[in-house]
Amino acid sequence: MRKILILVLLAALVVGGGLYLMRRDAAPGETGGADADAPLAFVPADTPYVFANIEPFPAAVTTRWMQQFDVGARLWQSQIAQSIKKLEQTRPDAPELKWLRAVNAELEGKTMMQVFDTLGYDLQGRFALYGVGLVPVIRMSLADPEKFKAFIARLEQQVGTAFPRGTVGGQEYFSLMGSEGKLRGILALQQRHLVLTLAPAADDSALGQLLGVQRPAKSLAESGALATLNQQFDYLDNGSGYFDTRALLAQFTAPATPLETAFLTALDIQKPTIDPT
Repeated sequence: MRKILILVLLAALVVGGGLYLMRRDAAPGETGGADADAPLAFVPADTPYVFANIEPFPAAVTTRWMQQFDVGARLWQSQIAQSIKKLEQTRPDAPELKWLRAVNAELEGKTMMQVFDTLGYDLQGRFALYGVGLVPVIRMSLADPEKFKAFIARLEQQVGTAFPRGTVGGQEYFSLMGSEGKLRGILALQQRHLVLTLAPAADDSALGQLLGVQRPAKSLAESGALATLNQQFDYLDNGSGYFDTRALLAQFTAPATPLETAFLTALDIQKPTIDPT
């Protein structure tokens, strides 16, 4: 589980810089269009929730944010160091101790700009956090996928353990098993995209859909719903989103989809029956 948390936290770190709603200064209708390789092209048009950008943040903005985030970077680097010290004193044989040391060795003393460079993240890239059904998916563009691969390789070398790998539809992925053995974290490099999601521990049937190997019948990029939202509320295209309460309600009250069934089976639970009122 620690391996999952470490990589999810890294993903949250790189996405976190974009989680802002901003007022529009550009003329209405200025958007990036339906780019077939953009993260939005992998988001189902009927997703019940999404936060994404159509256009990247200006370089001057991200540079200023990186300077502001350096204070936070020192804080979480200190927290990692404290966690390592505590485990060394209380559980020196804990498996997660090796992973924390490896991550600390990679990130210790670096500025936020250097951290992002280590991960190969594209500060002027695009991202999307969305639901395939109710299952969360994070998809972000990388400036240099080889740097991220090298980062993972160094972690594995320092720990002496490789992340389990698998393939679905020709797409390789890393499988990060949780301690309870029911769900696993999934990480994949899809050309220039880094994709993170969750999947049942012993069922690959949902992975093609979650990783975008099987594209949605209609994407959010094609529907233009996010661009319309930005125009309606005068938001910048650099970061916006929504929770579709009607779609969420439909998900909860409708019979279980094959995707939901895979998760329900893994968790050994039934989909709850909700009163329509």
